[in-house]
Amino acid sequence: MEEIKKENDTMETASPKVTDTESEEITADITEDTENHEKGHEEEKKVGREEEEKDHKEKNSEADHEKDSKENGETNHTINSKKDNKEDIEKDHEKNSTTDSKQDGETSHEENDETEERLPEIHLPDPTSGYENDISVFCISQQGESHIKNNLPCQDRSGFRWVNKQIVIASIADGVGSCQLSDYGAETAVKSSLDFLEEFLKVEMSQPGFVFDTPSRMKMGLSDAMQYAFDSVEKQAEELEVLSYSLQSTLTLAVYDGTTLYFAHAGDDGIVALDKDGIYAMVTARIKGEEASSVFPLQSKQWTYGKVNNTVGFVMATDGVLDAFVRPESENNRVYYRFIEPVFYTSQTDAESAKSNCNDWDEYLKTEAYRNAVTDDITFVGVVNQKAIQKSQKPVFDDEAWNKQTAEYEKKRRNALYPSQNKKSPSKKNPVDKKAEKRKEGEPRRSSNYNGHREMSESKRDPGNHPKQRSNYNANYNTNCNANYNERRFNYNEKRFNYNENREMIVNGVKQTFAGVVDISVGLKGAVTEMSGEILSTVEVLSEQTAERIRQSRMQKNQQKLNTDKLDTNKSNTNK
Repeated sequence: MEEIKKENDTMETASPKVTDTESEEITADITEDTENHEKGHEEEKKVGREEEEKDHKEKNSEADHEKDSKENGETNHTINSKKDNKEDIEKDHEKNSTTDSKQDGETSHEENDETEERLPEIHLPDPTSGYENDISVFCISQQGESHIKNNLPCQDRSGFRWVNKQIVIASIADGVGSCQLSDYGAETAVKSSLDFLEEFLKVEMSQPGFVFDTPSRMKMGLSDAMQYAFDSVEKQAEELEVLSYSLQSTLTLAVYDGTTLYFAHAGDDGIVALDKDGIYAMVTARIKGEEASSVFPLQSKQWTYGKVNNTVGFVMATDGVLDAFVRPESENNRVYYRFIEPVFYTSQTDAESAKSNCNDWDEYLKTEAYRNAVTDDITFVGVVNQKAIQKSQKPVFDDEAWNKQTAEYEKKRRNALYPSQNKKSPSKKNPVDKKAEKRKEGEPRRSSNYNGHREMSESKRDPGNHPKQRSNYNANYNTNCNANYNERRFNYNEKRFNYNENREMIVNGVKQTFAGVVDISVGLKGAVTEMSGEILSTVEVLSEQTAERIRQSRMQKNQQKLNTDKLDTNKSNTNK
């Protein structure tokens, strides 16, 4: 670790910094030297003006003037007679003072500059695409948001090549985050592996009777390509005079002829392939350590190989992109197909359409929405046999089933992380009897003893009634309550059923009655209209008869009153 630190310190570059105190000292020295310099010139002008004029005429070069000035006692200054001013003198003093300070033991950055010079300048490649032999390809690597914020280089690299316009080879690498120069290692691994595979396949295809579907030969070629990439990174570390650890990266290779896919793999990147039957799956495995952020890179030499038949297309991605649409091994590497579906089913017929599709994906991976979800460096490669995929069966993806499975896995994960939260708390209605756990077998409950003592005390006051009533109550309480409750509940339900049934009958009857009332009202309306005339005439007749009867009744009442008054008068006279 100390060696790496020293090496990193050497890599840092900066211009020489001058403190305020040093700046004041330099300015004072410049002013003093300038004054002395001007005084010296005035004296020289006074003493040997004629000699200087002759020298200037004969020697009109800067080199001769410098030699002449040195003879007169001027050191470390080159003064032109036509530029004899304070500004030029200050510039010369700054240069000389900087040189002198380096000589006096101040911090020098020459070593850092030399170290920087040892590192070749590398750049993140632009998105690339291609179309050959009915196969479309796009290849994209972008700097992630976390690296942009922390001012870190993009550690992802990717690339592809055509071999005789028949076979496409692709390579992706992701530099290990803890390694300072992993971007250099990733670039070297990608380029060297492609170089080797290209030459290997050219030699193989030139042989008579070459058959691509030969696993043993292809595995040998992929294995040699991985080893060549490994050796190239080691050689680069020696050339840069750094530890090979600082250049570690993952590496995933793919070789595809439009039907068969061969791959070699090291690290936590991955390949997702689609076959002609509409089945899609991740064909590689994440080669990681026990810790979540650990990984076995190319330098671990834990390489895996594989072959996938009847492949109509596949995608390659570094861990930042891969983990966003492929679930972990604990969820059986489930693939969210909706993300990669446009890769397979965007029609492309030539190089121009392939380039357009590549640009669309490049813009999408730069959107704010996607960058909020994926902050790591981004590498995404898509390879599709455009003719074969049109004849293949289209995959079926159930979004509802995906969400349901995700919720189930999330519940299992939460239960595993927080087992204490899964235990049901005891109900308040049925609290746990902690004292019963400590109670010995056969020992009565304290409550029963309490009831017994209570019965004894009350029996002394009322020996004839309470004990008997208490025992009967305790014996029959639960039975009677349960029986009565169940009976009441049954009766209630029966009454409720009858009520609902009667209610329905009443409602139907009311509806029918209302309909009949409406019909009657319509009939009555007509009858009332017809009878109105007769009723009016009848009322008139009745009113006359009634008036006559009222008149006669009043006459009878008056006559009765007169008769009564007469009788009362006769009675009063008789009594007198």
